[in-house]
Amino acid sequence: YSKGLTAHYLLYRTFMVTPNHYVLIQGVTGALGQILCQWAKHKGATVIGTVSTEEKAALAKQLGCDEVVIYSKPGYVEKILACTNNTGVDVVYDLVGAATHKASLYSLTAYGMLVMVGMASGKVESIDTEILYEKCILATCPRLEVYKMKREELVLSANEVFEALRKKIIAPRIYEYSFDEIPQAHQNISDRVVAGSSIVSFGSYTKKG
Repeated sequence: YSKGLTAHYLLYRTFMVTPNHYVLIQGVTGALGQILCQWAKHKGATVIGTVSTEEKAALAKQLGCDEVVIYSKPGYVEKILACTNNTGVDVVYDLVGAATHKASLYSLTAYGMLVMVGMASGKVESIDTEILYEKCILATCPRLEVYKMKREELVLSANEVFEALRKKIIAPRIYEYSFDEIPQAHQNISDRVVAGSSIVSFGSYTKKG
C-alpha cells in the first residue's frame, strides 16, 4: 500500500509524467520499481528500466519496459542515451542509490529531474553540482510523509491507488513467507533475489518443540 502511494506521488506530484516523456527507472524490478513501470506505461511514457542481471532483464520486459539496460555492465549510460536518440531522459527515478546516481545524472536531458527514492546499494553521500549546473538539472529526495501529510491528499491518492489496483493498471508481485521462514526472507532481501514485496503470514506459524 505504501509503495502504491509512493508511486502515485512520484508520477503525479514530484514529476507529472506524460506520453511525451522518457522515464528511466533504476532498479525497475524492485517492489516500487515494478509499480512505477506499470503506471508510467499506462500514462503513455517511454520507460527505460535498469537491472543488475540478465534474469531480472527478462522480468523487466514482462513489466512493460520499452528498453532494458543492465547497469552492472560497462557503458550502460551510453546505452540509455541511445534509447532516447541521445537526447537524454526527462526524469530518473533512482531506487538503487550510491551505485547508480552519477549515471542517473549523466542520463538526463536539459531541465531533467533526478528523483532519489531508494538506497538499495547504499546512501548517496554527495552530488556533483557541476553536472546540475551544466544541464540545469533538478534533484530531489521526496518522502511519503511529506507528500501525504494533508489528510485530503492522502485520501485522494489512496482512492486512486485502489482504483489502479482494481483496474489492474498496477499488479504488484508478492512473496509470502511463513513465520518460520522470516530468517530466509531477510536473507533473500539482503541478497536481492526477490523481485517484489515480501510479506509474512503469521497464520502459518508452526510451533517447534
